[in-house]
Amino acid sequence: MGNVNGSCIEQKYCMARNLGNTFQTARPFQVGATLRTVRAALSSQDQVDIWKISPKVKSSLNVTLNGISKKANADIALFNSAGRLIKSSTRQGNKAETLSQVPLEAGTFYLRVKLQRRSANTRYALAMSAAPSPPSSDLFGNSFETATQLTSATGAGNEFVGNSDPNDFLKFGALVAGRFNFNLTGLSDDANLALYDNSRNLIVASNNPGTISETLNQRLTNVAGSTYYVQIAQAPGKEANYSYSYSFVTDSITRTASGLQYIDLAIGTGATPQTGQTVTVNYTGILLNGTKFDSSRDRNQPFSFPIGQGRVIQGWDEGLSTMKVGSRRQLIIPANLAYGSSGNGIIPGNATLIFDVEVIGISG
Repeated sequence: MGNVNGSCIEQKYCMARNLGNTFQTARPFQVGATLRTVRAALSSQDQVDIWKISPKVKSSLNVTLNGISKKANADIALFNSAGRLIKSSTRQGNKAETLSQVPLEAGTFYLRVKLQRRSANTRYALAMSAAPSPPSSDLFGNSFETATQLTSATGAGNEFVGNSDPNDFLKFGALVAGRFNFNLTGLSDDANLALYDNSRNLIVASNNPGTISETLNQRLTNVAGSTYYVQIAQAPGKEANYSYSYSFVTDSITRTASGLQYIDLAIGTGATPQTGQTVTVNYTGILLNGTKFDSSRDRNQPFSFPIGQGRVIQGWDEGLSTMKVGSRRQLIIPANLAYGSSGNGIIPGNATLIFDVEVIGISG
């Protein structure tokens, strides 16, 4: 186009110059979720301006052309990268032209502003925005109560948070201690990431600015079978598509000759129990499906027993015999060291049991 004097007043409002008249010479228009306006001009010698739009994610485009002179008439048309018309607005006279909620995939598009023949010269104001579009279906729950259950140790996918869906919540249960990693990448705008425990207390958060990736990398050591929550939240006023990936890796496990396995979470500094001494512990017991079947912690009533005399299951006698006062250990006890093929009450036959045990005292 011909020269248009003026300069940017602020990022969202400026005067444009040296606009192209073809797709090849089109001027880029930095379109985003926030409405941005530019001013330019058309004349009988320069009847067409072409603007290039390149959304990085699936978006919803809104366009308004106004400020046309009283005797002028200008139209707008949107084309794909192959030059095929997508949508146009051709109102008579100097009425505002609009394109509303036009769905665009990630890619390149062109908006043509065209002065109609025999129309007077005119300046114009062109306003555009392209907010990232939410997915057609919301994959994740939107609160702690409706959090989506993660059912595998690793996973990946794509989702969205924005004004129509400000929070995504996921939950998972950790049978034993391990390291949890969760990443948000490919962000189209700002979003925040946080990890909570079963009581909804914040454990760790990642709140990087803009489109910088968010990462959680946390060792989880709460009581065996605990539930954790992940929250992906929109930054205030932002609309963000994102890719996510996660993994959970169990802590190193010690295995004994009998088949007992255990993970040490804390090594105490007190004495180690001797056969016949009374050991006092707090414990929680769960099945491999996460079902809790017993817990002295829930009763607020520690349990005491003489060690090495067959008063408890074999896995306990062995597993606690090498623990010091102040130690905490997660025992993974096979059925042959627990209740065998017959089970015991709510414990089914041939069940492997997990106990989260803390030694709090020795006497006798």
